[in-house]
Amino acid sequence: MSEVLSIADVRRMYSEAHAAGVYAAAEKLALMERSGPRWQVVDEANPDAHKGDPGWQMLGLCGMAWVHLSENGNSRKMRLLRKFDPRCHKSYYGGWDLFYCSFYNGQVIDVHKAGAKAAAEVMRRYGFDAYADSRID
Repeated sequence: MSEVLSIADVRRMYSEAHAAGVYAAAEKLALMERSGPRWQVVDEANPDAHKGDPGWQMLGLCGMAWVHLSENGNSRKMRLLRKFDPRCHKSYYGGWDLFYCSFYNGQVIDVHKAGAKAAAEVMRRYGFDAYADSRID
């Protein structure tokens, strides 16, 4: 894909990245649900109280993920992206972070990371230096 030159290019890229992220997150969630829960939450005061209770089981660790852009904020493509989506903000570690919170309405970090990886891949095709980043809550 070519360099981002207009707001229409950003809109198209953003739409493709979001769709890829939603699809990847849904695929990862389905795979994890077929595999079953990985963790059993235990109440230390009464360890056997919730054993086997699905409300106390977790598919994975809690966390979030986002797309990190290692780009100069004054470049044309970054100015266009920041204009299109004001949630794109300076990263603490340099570059820019773009949160795609609508990939998955949950807290499983593996699902969020799958969505962010797919979105970053699309953004790389449009000339951005993008990759997925995450943290555990």
